[in-house]
Amino acid sequence: MVDPISSSLTTLTATKLLGRAVDDLYDFLKDKVSLTIDKKRVQRRIPALADRINSFRMVKTLWQIERPVDVEEFYCTSHVLIPTTVKLSQIGRQTHKKRMKIDCVSDFGNIGNIVISGIAGQGKSIFLRHLFIREFELGRRIPIFIELRKIEKDESLLDHISRFLDILDLGIDSRLSRILARSGKFIYFLDAYDEVPEIQKQRTLSELEYLAGTSPGSQFIVTTRPDSGIEMSSLFTVVNLDDLINNEYLGVIRKLSADVQFANTLIKSIRGHKATLCDLLCTPLLITLLIIQYNSFQKLPEQMSDFYESIFDVLLRRHDRSKPGFVRQRLCSINDNQYREIFNAFCFETQKIDKSQFSLAEIQNAISKAMQIVNADEDSLNFLKDITNITCLLLHEGDEHRFIHKSVQEYYAASFIKNRPDNLPKNFYHACMSDYFISNKWKQELGFLSEIDKYRYSKYYLLPLCHKYLNVNNDNDLINGCPDITEELIRNTVGFHIVGLKNNINNSFAYYHCNTLEQILDEGNYLELMNLDYTDLFSRIKEKTISVNKELLKGNYSDLVTSHPRTKNDEYISITVEQIKKEGYYVDEITSLATRIVNDIYLIWRETYSYIDREDSFNITADIGI
Repeated sequence: MVDPISSSLTTLTATKLLGRAVDDLYDFLKDKVSLTIDKKRVQRRIPALADRINSFRMVKTLWQIERPVDVEEFYCTSHVLIPTTVKLSQIGRQTHKKRMKIDCVSDFGNIGNIVISGIAGQGKSIFLRHLFIREFELGRRIPIFIELRKIEKDESLLDHISRFLDILDLGIDSRLSRILARSGKFIYFLDAYDEVPEIQKQRTLSELEYLAGTSPGSQFIVTTRPDSGIEMSSLFTVVNLDDLINNEYLGVIRKLSADVQFANTLIKSIRGHKATLCDLLCTPLLITLLIIQYNSFQKLPEQMSDFYESIFDVLLRRHDRSKPGFVRQRLCSINDNQYREIFNAFCFETQKIDKSQFSLAEIQNAISKAMQIVNADEDSLNFLKDITNITCLLLHEGDEHRFIHKSVQEYYAASFIKNRPDNLPKNFYHACMSDYFISNKWKQELGFLSEIDKYRYSKYYLLPLCHKYLNVNNDNDLINGCPDITEELIRNTVGFHIVGLKNNINNSFAYYHCNTLEQILDEGNYLELMNLDYTDLFSRIKEKTISVNKELLKGNYSDLVTSHPRTKNDEYISITVEQIKKEGYYVDEITSLATRIVNDIYLIWRETYSYIDREDSFNITADIGI
């Protein structure tokens, strides 16, 4: 637990240091713009700014829902994988990663702006808040914390940042925010880029890149899930939050457990678990779910999906189980299974509209639709109150309702799809296979479905996806082996990838889009073309001896280009890998990459085909006399 006296002294010291930084900022602004506000008035507002900064210490968590908790009470040290580069003569550069313990921003070293990438439940937001708090305590720069999902549709990133500082009464608007960013006196912590609605994502990235590109004195740190798009920006270094390894899970259990005895009992049970459960305890979220489940049932799950599958029932009844003879009053007259069915459908409906936070009207509308789907006749507000007050999977904060964690929404939306009659999931899988943008929207649900609906996922999604990329009609075309590399296969696997060029940046390289590949492979393993020198190609395009083939950019994946704000800027040039090859550049490298992708997809097909064949060959009626 955080010592309150020590915490108060730290905050007092930090506030004094913040005051010096604000004084410097005022003097900087005075030389740049006309300020009509007295400096002493601004100084009087410094404690209020410190309070605003300190407010980001307090969060509600899945294991402590009744009251906000100081992040520092339960934060455990995070480790990241930081890229280091080794130059190789033949293939450009090969990137290796070094595992480092990070306690404050300076521990990253001089790597500039940072994207912290991590999977669901790794603790990205808590890590970012810890770094934010440490920066405040160190007093070197003024920290600004922005939850990117809270930026309104008609609001710019700069306008939202201005609101963070409006407490100083400096009359800060977007123009002044740009000037402030150039002062070098700020460090920006921007949380959850992946939670920005798709319709706003490109605009937000464009604004962020502009701000980072024109403010070399400031630092920007962004968290995101993998493959959100921001990782491809040349203005950021991507570091990955690493899983908990070896015995690191022990420290998290001890931090989150109610007492030492419970922690020791749980740890003993984990060590004796037949399925080596400790291998699954790789994120703080999974450990939290385990603690909640074990506290209720004194039973350990077998695999990762079991955490999510059981958690609804655990939370729905955990208070009742802790009080013998007590049954909590519920507002809806339905059983536990019906609560689960409605919640599944509700998660699906909210995921359809790509939202995880809602007004009261929005959430009631989604619940009403869910009830219609499962044919339940209950009051939507009563159901909302039950789910919020009993399970705590939904939080109510001010005017906003939101999921306790986005992965909760995603798992139960996947569970809804799994439990539909066969033709409906089949249609869902076909839509995701056929359209990258649909599969990208439902990416996390597809990941869960690969575990909980493995047969239909494999048969109706993964096999057809292999056919699509390998350019075959059916499995018979692959029975005799991996297809030979042809121009058509090269075009089908890497031709649609897009290279962005800009003069004097990394040998003219600016960004690389191969997002569509993530439907079937981890595209992070296929980025060799990022490491090549495009200076000559860029020069020839600028000199107009090569014309960019805009028809190729208008192919099946044109939205990746045309919606990207950088392609509308004359400084950037987008060109497909297909055209780069046609112009005679890096033919061997492109062919080699395509060959590797084709071979890897073929291996996926072979494994999936064998699984489906094995499942289909089982005769369920053979031994029961039918």
